[in-house]
Amino acid sequence: MPPTCSSTLPAQIADIAYQNKAAIYDLLFKVSAESMLTIAADPKHLGARIGIITVLHTWGSAMTHHPHVHMIVPGGGITPEGKRWVSCRPRFFLPVRVLSRLYRRLFLEKLIATHQAGRPHFFGDHAPLADVRAFAAYLAPLRNAEWVVLRQEAVRRTRSGAYLPLALDPIASPSPTADWSHSATKA
Repeated sequence: MPPTCSSTLPAQIADIAYQNKAAIYDLLFKVSAESMLTIAADPKHLGARIGIITVLHTWGSAMTHHPHVHMIVPGGGITPEGKRWVSCRPRFFLPVRVLSRLYRRLFLEKLIATHQAGRPHFFGDHAPLADVRAFAAYLAPLRNAEWVVLRQEAVRRTRSGAYLPLALDPIASPSPTADWSHSATKA
């Protein structure tokens, strides 16, 4: 059963994303994947190249703007030399705290670089954030905040193994043959 992971954005960045969807969602996809690939490749953790299927969700279950990605990953990966499969430990894929901190650092670095390149654009109450110093001050509290990266043990699975469509639509109605088990850990 493949693990799934989710990476979210703090509310302050979600606010920016609402007016700059292309720029911020692009960072969300790239940084969440880069974080996962980097930690998986580290020999202290998995030491392997993994694959990822990523899906963007822009609204949370309360139907509010809550951009986040869900990633379906295999339960291991190929060694760097491509000669063998490395399985993750049972019930453990990658350390969520390590993932969360790398994700936070990379996202903020790339967001600042995007700002220096003239994107994102700011309107209304956020117009002052076009200024470099104001933007840095806005982001400062986020450097020490915990960013949410979740790892989920299992996704809904049918006897046919057709878990992918159900994992991508977590509010889908379960089929009569569905087996549902779920646990999550928070960084």
